Amino acid sequence: MNRVDSADKKVCIDLIKGQIKDSPEFDKDKHIGDADFHRTTGEYYGRHRRV
Repeated sequence: MNRVDSADKKVCIDLIKGQIKDSPEFDKDKHIGDADFHRTTGEYYGRHRRV
């Protein structure tokens, strides 16, 4: 279950700890507006989506 709880300032995602640990690193100075980073990150999380 993926959801954002703004009251508790939490993001809940349906991934295991290892998948999060191995996820692409985000650096706002490098990745804001970087279409390639957004594409590869989307691909990473798309591969690990539970159906």
